[in-house]
Order: sequence, then structure tokens, then C-alpha cells
Amino acid sequence: MRSSNIGLFMAQNEESRVAATQAAQALADAIVASPASTPVVGETGYTACTAGETGCNRNDLPVTNPILASAIANDHISARVERIGTT
Repeated sequence: MRSSNIGLFMAQNEESRVAATQAAQALADAIVASPASTPVVGETGYTACTAGETGCNRNDLPVTNPILASAIANDHISARVERIGTT
């Protein structure tokens, strides 16, 4: 019985890890798909973040997918896009 419980916990942890990876990839894909998400203003290091992130130049990174927007609003995921190239 104890071995079965440990196996169940391990399976649940793996499922959570896969779900988190998929959510992160979905958020990255949504951000890359939106030209409004790419900070083309400011100098190198200018950052655009989702709401609630600190240390950003702006906190209005657009995410149009309602499921991802809900996850951001509930502090389950967040994103930061930083300008690394020169002007």
C-alpha cells in the first residue's frame, strides 16, 4: 500500500511538471505570436512584463489567450520580455 501511494505521488508530480512546462510554452508562443509583445522602444535592457511583475519598464504585456490571461491574473504564470539589441 505504501509503495502504491509513493507511486501515485510520483505520477502526480510528473503530471504537474508536464502541465507547467506546457503552460510556459503556450505563454511563450502567445507572446512571440503578438507583435505588440516585442519591446521596440527604449534602450537595451528595456523590459515589458505581465501584470504583477516588479522591476519592469512597463507591465502591460499583452496576452490575448483567455486561459493564459486567467492564469496570469491568478499569479500562476508570468512573463518578462527584455530588449537585448541596440536601438
